[in-house]
Amino acid sequence: MKYLEERKDLCRIAKSVYDRQLTNAVGGNFSIQVAEKEFLVSATGMSVHKLWDMQPEDVLLIDDQAHILEGTGKLTREINMHQQFYQRDPRIKAVMHAHPKDLMVFAAKGESMPVVTEALTYLGADQIPCLPYQPATTQLLADEVGKFIQQSTQLTNLEIMAYGAILNKHGIIIGGASLYDCNELLEMMETNAYCVNVTR
Repeated sequence: MKYLEERKDLCRIAKSVYDRQLTNAVGGNFSIQVAEKEFLVSATGMSVHKLWDMQPEDVLLIDDQAHILEGTGKLTREINMHQQFYQRDPRIKAVMHAHPKDLMVFAAKGESMPVVTEALTYLGADQIPCLPYQPATTQLLADEVGKFIQQSTQLTNLEIMAYGAILNKHGIIIGGASLYDCNELLEMMETNAYCVNVTR
């Protein structure tokens, strides 16, 4: 099995994200770029069937055309959002899509989230944007993510290498230099969402 340590990392982070209610038992996905044209991706159904308690064999190895090179699971239909990050921003080496409990309030309302905590000020914006609605798993949604990435790559003050957006009616998408960077930003965004929600 190739990239065993990277697979173990992805499994550990995914379970931690679920245990901290930063995603739920009905969705989300994680990926890592491990070579120029090779990526590790959580197989579909890991939330529903395994409550994110994954093993390395539950992580698929795919190429840049989303062909499965290793693994027996089914590829998530949301891989097109991940591909947008890898294709449009060479700094991105990991992508995380999740359904965090407090951030879902903003997704459900189709609202951008005001930045009220110091931890997120490095992004250089006064809000986390909510992208225009497009149906889940469609290329239309992936294209909206691509437009957001194109705008974000023009930012010059990204000291922490991760950024993300709210997916209208859906969840959150984050790209970063590693899954650890994505995980850190997800935690900071969820804390910010909690603060906004309880002080309204």
